[in-house]
Amino acid sequence: MIKDIKEICNEIAQENHIKKPGNKLVSTGFAQLDSIIGLNNLNSGYLMCLASMPGMGKSTFMLDLLLNSAITSDNEIFYFTNELSNHQIVERLIQKLSGTHIEGSDGIYDSETLNKMVGAISVISQLKITIIDYSEGCKNIKNILFFSKKPAMVLIDGLEAISQDFEKDLMMLRNLCKNLNIPIIISMWTGKMQKNRFRPTLSDVYPIVADSVWILHRDSYFDAVKKQDDNIPDTELIICKNKNGELGTIQFKYDGQTKSFIE
Repeated sequence: MIKDIKEICNEIAQENHIKKPGNKLVSTGFAQLDSIIGLNNLNSGYLMCLASMPGMGKSTFMLDLLLNSAITSDNEIFYFTNELSNHQIVERLIQKLSGTHIEGSDGIYDSETLNKMVGAISVISQLKITIIDYSEGCKNIKNILFFSKKPAMVLIDGLEAISQDFEKDLMMLRNLCKNLNIPIIISMWTGKMQKNRFRPTLSDVYPIVADSVWILHRDSYFDAVKKQDDNIPDTELIICKNKNGELGTIQFKYDGQTKSFIE
């Protein structure tokens, strides 16, 4: 792997937690999450797993992390997905920043809405984001990361959807994370999480090899009436494993206008 002196200096500064000019620390954009996980872990070879039942908002939260980390970083953010197209992802990022939804070719916008959208597009177009379809399998992820310039963060949405050997692929990502010294966040759901009213725990999540495990949960998921309200502030992010830090639970509110989670 070929590296120039600037890249090596940045790596040394990052590994030793030296915040030199022009060497930004990547952030999740959520102050409480940054505090619990630790910015040093978020800027090193730390493997994190976001798990939940289907429909809890994993992909929405992953897109929040994508946008927030890209805004705080000068380096590339890699986003692997096999569920949404590039256009769908960018449209959702625009909605998060502007609070407006793109209606397609027949959409008619008032001047205020149009200005918000133009502003959001201007910001997003400057971000260093690479969106990658990983339907070919996890081996493709390894090849891309190994032969690419080191990203600031890697997000992999829905790993279990394409993994033929989940245990083997998870271990491969863990080793890749450590060898390349890059933070990787994967999202997944697990069959162990049954549809009941009990709050999930670490025992409900398979990837114990992850350095940190987060579970997205909300009680209203099981209440047909409350489920219709986008603004119920009962979403929890349960940090049930954190190798180099504390555990805890963070309360989030879901904003239906921007399709985003807010602390």
